[in-house]
Amino acid sequence: MNNKLENLTSVKNLSISKKLKKVLIVAVIIISTITVATGVGLMYLKGQLESFVETEYASEISIQETATSILTLARDIRDAYIRAENGENISSYDQNVKKYVNEITNELEYVYNINKDPEIARELENFGNNISKWINIGNEILTAINNKDMAKANKLILNDCPEVLDVIIEQVSLIGDRISTNVQDDIQGTTRYIGIVMIIIIVIIIIGLILITKVVQAIIESISNPVEEIKAAALEMAKGNYDLKIEYTSEDEIGVLADCMREMILFTKDNISNITEVSNKFADGN
Repeated sequence: MNNKLENLTSVKNLSISKKLKKVLIVAVIIISTITVATGVGLMYLKGQLESFVETEYASEISIQETATSILTLARDIRDAYIRAENGENISSYDQNVKKYVNEITNELEYVYNINKDPEIARELENFGNNISKWINIGNEILTAINNKDMAKANKLILNDCPEVLDVIIEQVSLIGDRISTNVQDDIQGTTRYIGIVMIIIIVIIIIGLILITKVVQAIIESISNPVEEIKAAALEMAKGNYDLKIEYTSEDEIGVLADCMREMILFTKDNISNITEVSNKFADGN
């Protein structure tokens, strides 16, 4: 409590210009704090949203690339079957299959690593199982072709292969829809957060304005109240009333003026008293 009184007294004793500077400093601090807090909050939300959208977009692209690699692999296996029936060498296709299998494996691993949604993780697990199933079918087809078992290769191409490919394409669409929904939900969530942040900022601004208003009011009162007191004293002195007491004391300019007024009142009262005393003596014939 004593510290607060000392702080108030120290402010009271400041010169008027320093008091105004204090108000300006307080206003600048409050406005700067609000501005920095607003910027940091919005930048954080922006970064979170961009990171999420980028991750989800990368997941969707990788899944689409995986599906494209699967379809390309299916085309190559079909071409290998046709060329083998024509008696052509298909060793280059074996190499292409290995290359696409490696690409598909890497793409799936990348998607697994960046994905954080448990529902999408389950869909990706099923997606990966079906891709593994299809790769096994593709290897069986190539093995049958290399073993000259064209009937088995044809059966796998016509029956087993399309069924698994249809499931894979359907899962790509399903996962893509799920990712798009997540992105929309996150955008909506971020929008809500921004709304909350803006409300908080508005509340902070209102509180800041109230604080600034209180400080300005206190400064104005510290100037106007003693001025009014000194003005009232001067009006009374003009009426000839010197039985006055000015309460205001301070080390600022108005405090100095109040001290001068007190001294002038005392000096005038003393002079009036002396003059009255001398006049009375003259009246008594002394």
